[in-house]
Amino acid sequence: MSIFSGMEISASGMKAERTRLDLTSLNIANVNNVNEAGSPVYKAKRVVTSEGSTGFKTFLSGVRTSENLGVKINSIYEEPTNPRLVYEPNHPFANKEGYVAYPDINVLEEMVHSITASRSYDANLTAFNESKRMINKAMDIGKA
Repeated sequence: MSIFSGMEISASGMKAERTRLDLTSLNIANVNNVNEAGSPVYKAKRVVTSEGSTGFKTFLSGVRTSENLGVKINSIYEEPTNPRLVYEPNHPFANKEGYVAYPDINVLEEMVHSITASRSYDANLTAFNESKRMINKAMDIGKA
């Protein structure tokens, strides 16, 4: 394991949480966006992550790269939800029955995602800074 492995793992976690926070912000920004009747409605986006290590055996064998350390972003997908229909017959994008299709996004749920992503980012940043501090301390010991 490299002296910088801890920093690489923390950095991958920060990247994953930043992506999750970006998607949450995008979801909140589009909560009230509507399109013409019959057009597709915005759907909430989520990130799928997994552990980067391909297995304990690979880890012990010493085959470690930046791809199998830390957190890996697998994909970004749209939630399979139906639009939220609101009766607004005077709205320019209302359908024939007078309903407007809004994205089915719960702002409270998005705020929870935002807070957890922010806290996870902070935890990874703390681990990154501690790794940096330990490397600096080891350098100081080596100078003495």
